[in-house]
Amino acid sequence: MDGAQIRDFNDLIVWQKSMELAQKVYVVTQTFPKLEVFGLVAQLRRSAVSAPKYCRRKWQTDYERLCFVPVHRQRLARGAQNSTDVGTQAWISA
Repeated sequence: MDGAQIRDFNDLIVWQKSMELAQKVYVVTQTFPKLEVFGLVAQLRRSAVSAPKYCRRKWQTDYERLCFVPVHRQRLARGAQNSTDVGTQAWISA
């Protein structure tokens, strides 16, 4: 964004990067064995979509939108933890 004003949740770099990760997870998990559809595939997909979903949900309310950046850094860090979960689950599946 390089100094540009954040007008919507999709202007957030954290949302953009987490969407890229989620899309990659969906593509990669299509190649997993059918046996894993309700196990590891489901866990990976849930973890991958949690961060962008959290960004959008928190942006929805007016109060939180006004103080989103300074107040929600810790919560976003928790959302990023789900990305770490994706990495761990992917390592297990290899």
